Amino acid sequence: MISKMKILMVVLVGAVLVAGQPQATMAKAKKPTVADAIAAGDACYNNKDFGGALWHYTGARDLNPADPGAWEKMAWAALCLHKFDDAHNFIEEAKNRGMDATRVARVKAWIFIGKADDARAAGDTTNAKKWYQDAKNHASGGVDPAVGKRAAEALSQLSSSSKTSSSSDSTSSSASSSSSSSSSSTSSSATSESTSESSSSDSDDEKTSAKSTTSDSETSSSSKKSSSGSSSSSSQADDDEATVASASDEEEGDATGVKEGPAPEKEVPGLTREIIEARIKKLAKELGYSTATDARGRLGIKNKKGKFIKLPPSIFRPPLASELASGSADVATDAGDEQMGEGFFPESRVPGLTREIIEARIKKWAAKMGYTTATDPHGRLGVKNKSGKFVRLPRSIFRPPLASELTGSDSAKEEAASGASASADVGDTSATIATDTSETVTDPVSTLEGN
Repeated sequence: MISKMKILMVVLVGAVLVAGQPQATMAKAKKPTVADAIAAGDACYNNKDFGGALWHYTGARDLNPADPGAWEKMAWAALCLHKFDDAHNFIEEAKNRGMDATRVARVKAWIFIGKADDARAAGDTTNAKKWYQDAKNHASGGVDPAVGKRAAEALSQLSSSSKTSSSSDSTSSSASSSSSSSSSSTSSSATSESTSESSSSDSDDEKTSAKSTTSDSETSSSSKKSSSGSSSSSSQADDDEATVASASDEEEGDATGVKEGPAPEKEVPGLTREIIEARIKKLAKELGYSTATDARGRLGIKNKKGKFIKLPPSIFRPPLASELASGSADVATDAGDEQMGEGFFPESRVPGLTREIIEARIKKWAAKMGYTTATDPHGRLGVKNKSGKFVRLPRSIFRPPLASELTGSDSAKEEAASGASASADVGDTSATIATDTSETVTDPVSTLEGN
């Protein structure tokens, strides 16, 4: 009996010992290592779970803070989470623990390009430029050519956009003016108003055709000089990549021909192919470009890259009396011909329109806009914005007079002027002002003061 009890006790003790061994083995297997933590972090990183990757990499760092590799991987994960300051701190720790300088530079290049991308998206171009330059510097020397190339391209784009930003509103204004001019010229019932509108559009196009994208100051200078015709072609010759004006108004045509629409001479009263071609030749000469005949046999203008450009709407405006008499184009370039969007003294070409009616409309419109009136060097009344710059007057100022205006009543003139003006968003004084698609004024960059 005693022997049986001893045997039973031995069996029980053995069972307990055997049962305890797997637990001890499992306890040993659960002990984390740096390699395990890194492997787990890499798996998360490859699955784009950057938060999980950072957690595992941080665990690896805690197990061995002296290992620069864990710090580097933490930096990459933080970078992907857009935690750029944390990423910078992590890579600095890796550097302090002996990380190779090239690897440190590569991580920093990616950090800076990430910061620059975010700043650019937020409209912070100042910091975006600074950080793109930092990214380019860190990526140089073969550290990461892809980052260096992307940073350089971004810097070029930002530089180009900053040069043309001051003329973007004027471009929008010109496009609106062009659209209005084209539609109004097809209406035979509004021939007189079409005449004044087309000439106003002409002033727009001649101004924008001289704009160069070389710099902000050159843009302002060339747009001011274009109305006097003194430097229209020279400003264009400085930039081989320029077409005629902005992308929305003077974009490159296709290689098959000039984008001038379906035979405009058949739609505009009095306009002939001879007058159109004379205008085209004169404009090409002023811009320093060449003329060529397209596949349809129509004359066009080619830029220095050999591409047809879209012709400005002023080429297809109604003909002047001088053009009808001689058949030659008289494209306005002199200061006396163009001022504040009025074209060739519209009161002399719009039946019944007088200078008194025009000035009454101008005063009413200026008061509604919160601007002031002033007389230009030619003695003609205009409107100045809050920056003290003349703005282009809306075409409704030069529309044919109402019957009530022809009576000469001041109250009637004010009433008509009120009808000529529409509600407009004044906004920033440096921006262009558009009352509607048929009433457009220019920004300070391309103001007309008879210059």
